[in-house]
Amino acid sequence: MERTYIMVKPEFANSWKLLRAIRNRIKSEGFQIVQASFVKYEKKDAQEHYAEHFRGSYKNAKPFYKGLEEYITSDKAYGMIVEGENAKARMREVIKELRISIPASMGKEPDSRKNILHGSDLTEGSEVNEIKIFTRLAQSYSKKKIEAAREL
Repeated sequence: MERTYIMVKPEFANSWKLLRAIRNRIKSEGFQIVQASFVKYEKKDAQEHYAEHFRGSYKNAKPFYKGLEEYITSDKAYGMIVEGENAKARMREVIKELRISIPASMGKEPDSRKNILHGSDLTEGSEVNEIKIFTRLAQSYSKKKIEAAREL
């Protein structure tokens, strides 16, 4: 069994209907969602998550990085750890389809700069780092929500 990280990006993470449709599609492909949570990326988290684009500094970053960082830190995202046979490669195929079909179902054109989903790439270890970041952010997000509820 292989695990991979999938993220519904901020612009789309606030729709329960959309999250349900994505989760159902993942499950219909025979995968198990072993952990799921809303998360909030801060700048340092985005820089760590997208290290291959950030390249250690804004000066060295790829031209599109700053916009990506602004987008990913704009609101909460919804992350999932997905498990199954050949999960990384197979989930990347599912994501490709969903990046087109979901915006189309909403009457939008797919936007490569603000796509709906992120999935770990196929390089060795990328999913381990992203799962580590997600787990840390999920714990922090839950802790903040509990603290906020106590203040009510």
